[in-house]
Amino acid sequence: MIAIHNDYSNQEPFFDHEFFHVYHVQKYKLNNHFYSQLWMEGLATYVAKDLNPEATNAELMMNDDLIARTNKVLPQLIPEVANNLETLDTDGKLRFEYFNIESKDNKIPPRAGYYIGYLILQQIAKNTTIAEMTEWQEEKIVPAMRNALKTLARTNQIDLLPSPIFQLK
Repeated sequence: MIAIHNDYSNQEPFFDHEFFHVYHVQKYKLNNHFYSQLWMEGLATYVAKDLNPEATNAELMMNDDLIARTNKVLPQLIPEVANNLETLDTDGKLRFEYFNIESKDNKIPPRAGYYIGYLILQQIAKNTTIAEMTEWQEEKIVPAMRNALKTLARTNQIDLLPSPIFQLK
């Protein structure tokens, strides 16, 4: 998958994302609830962008087409994501629909979970640090994600995001 989908000259964001996973699973108890995958991938994407502010969306494995397609359906996906946060995803259906490039779901663009996870983490990071978030477990993650989703829906930021979306500073 790396060889097929990551042919960019700047490999650093990709490796930072993947190496962050290696670091993070030493502290975080990954589980089969939907929020867990959303948290892991959203935080890894946020960290990769923080370490590589010049990276393009594509170098972060979320090209402009994915962002545009997800933004179009984000008003419908935010409530769905919120309703499914604590869903036990033992069969991997939600994980496949939101994170797999092969997903054929008509309403969820393939890999939309990376972008949605990033948007959630971007909201949470306004009030905490990456180091703190890296230590969090379920009791802090789920309420913070719910608040971030409420903020995204309430402030209508979903319609105001620039492209490229990753202009954090």
